[in-house]
Amino acid sequence: MCAQDVSSEVVREALVRVQAELQAAGFSADQTDCSEVAAEIGLIELTVENETVEIRATSVASHGTMTQVADLRQPTISAEVIAVRAVEALRAVLLQSLKSGEVDGEGISTPLREFTQFGQPAPPDPAPVPDLPPEVPAARPKPQAPPRSTPRPRRERLSALLSVGPAVEVVPGANAWMFGGEARGIIQYHGLSLGVVGYAGFVPARFKLGESRAEALSWSILFRPGVALPCGPLWECHLGVLVGLNQVAFNVPDAGQAAEDVRIRHQSWCLQGDALFGRFFASGIGGTLGLRAGSLLNAPVLVSAQDGAEVTWGRPLFSASIALAYRM
Repeated sequence: MCAQDVSSEVVREALVRVQAELQAAGFSADQTDCSEVAAEIGLIELTVENETVEIRATSVASHGTMTQVADLRQPTISAEVIAVRAVEALRAVLLQSLKSGEVDGEGISTPLREFTQFGQPAPPDPAPVPDLPPEVPAARPKPQAPPRSTPRPRRERLSALLSVGPAVEVVPGANAWMFGGEARGIIQYHGLSLGVVGYAGFVPARFKLGESRAEALSWSILFRPGVALPCGPLWECHLGVLVGLNQVAFNVPDAGQAAEDVRIRHQSWCLQGDALFGRFFASGIGGTLGLRAGSLLNAPVLVSAQDGAEVTWGRPLFSASIALAYRM
């Protein structure tokens, strides 16, 4: 028996279990390199590719093979399950060689005979025939309609997704951008999702307000109803609507030449569309890309006290983020 790639812990454990099963059946079973196999009776090969294990059992006499595929992403697939499949596949190809006559059934070894032999159930004892009176014809019962089959209920699955990572917020009306962090939490049930998105700016946005320059730093907390799209077992695809509170703190120069700027805070409702795409591994860890586009409903308008220039902040408002994520 051999494996094309023994770096997988599951494959290594499966080979040890196969070896123990075959030795317990009376065979001489050895692990070797797949390019140097010199088997006398049969061969078991395990090949790992794209998180699946191909189990191939071969009869040396007839060159007959049996192939199975085990998906390691399934929680029920373990080294023990792979080992049982491999041993039973070898039993099947060896039994097929005996039934076809390619292997002489009289000259085979005792372990091989016992390995491929199935016990026949004993015939039941004949039941005694009781002495019965002559049968009286009975009225034939009215045929009944077969019972209607009820459809099986669909299995619903509740899952959750958490992510955190850097984000950038872009305000085209002020020709400015702001760097910050974004965190998400989403609960999904049967294609519908409900979540919350939080954003906080770390690096203030700098923009021109007339002949002077101003700064802005914002945070927001947004609720997110949406839907989950079917895009594969290792992917997450979500579309939703964000609605919540956004607060911006502005530092703008005052009308005079004072050393300190005027600080202005503005709160507004925010409405955005949201798209989230993620790629995950079997462990549940992965990465996501989030895109948001929308507007502040009552966007603030800043007016320069020096020359009357105006800047509308947050209409429109865009955001993009990449994050480390975990799904359960």
